Amino acid sequence: MRILILSSLFPYPLKAGGHVRIFNLIKRLSMRNNLTLLSLITKEEEPFIDFMRGYCERVEVVKVEYNLDLSSKLGAVIQPSQFGRVG
Repeated sequence: MRILILSSLFPYPLKAGGHVRIFNLIKRLSMRNNLTLLSLITKEEEPFIDFMRGYCERVEVVKVEYNLDLSSKLGAVIQPSQFGRVG
């Protein structure tokens, strides 16, 4: 069977529980199926693309940059113009 796996986490390296879960799912499914992985990926994860090709027939990625600055994340979600003036 051909299966497309969409993931917001690149499964490898195994950094956290979500990575472990998706990697183990891929590992087991690849035993009897042809998998295509479509995933977001950071620059640090790029060296592991070939590793995942050992389990997936195709690996397609979308490169992203995560900015961990809290103020920029809040600014992207909450815009001052969304609220009326109080007082």
